[in-house]
Amino acid sequence: MEITSNQVKSIAMIGFDTLKGPVIEWEKCLAKDFELDIQQFCTPFYLMFQSGNGLKPRAIFFENFSVVAFPEEMNLLCLFLDDTTSKQNFDALLKFAQRYLPKNSAKPKEKTVKDKMMDILHEQQKMTISDLGKFFNYNNKKTIRNYLLELVLSGKVKRDGKKGRETIWAINTE
Repeated sequence: MEITSNQVKSIAMIGFDTLKGPVIEWEKCLAKDFELDIQQFCTPFYLMFQSGNGLKPRAIFFENFSVVAFPEEMNLLCLFLDDTTSKQNFDALLKFAQRYLPKNSAKPKEKTVKDKMMDILHEQQKMTISDLGKFFNYNNKKTIRNYLLELVLSGKVKRDGKKGRETIWAINTE
């Protein structure tokens, strides 16, 4: 079965961010009349195809369209097909979708929280936990303090005085 762009309405890669959950990494709309807000349905689609330990669906048919998914590690490559496309040849669909994958699909390795803190402290020289909190989305200051204490124990960060009641943290240059 040869798949054409007339049969495929849209293609999207749903990734999984450890902090945000399922997110749209990229999307390519091939049909002008396709009006599904994939961003809104990102989490349900991810859960439909990736959750559970047993049977996982490869395709789900809706009233006006169908979705075919190809899991790739924690990501999910989704094809949104026209409702008239009834016969599914998954190998042909996968080949078709891979033609639209960005050439540089290799993701750069994300920095750890400690590395990000070190970079921020290098730029800002000296900061309090409240100042560092502006760069990180944590609900309490204890989380940032725990990371800083780990960096102190590894000898990368030191306490460098007080600002009011807060401790000032700086890069250890010794």
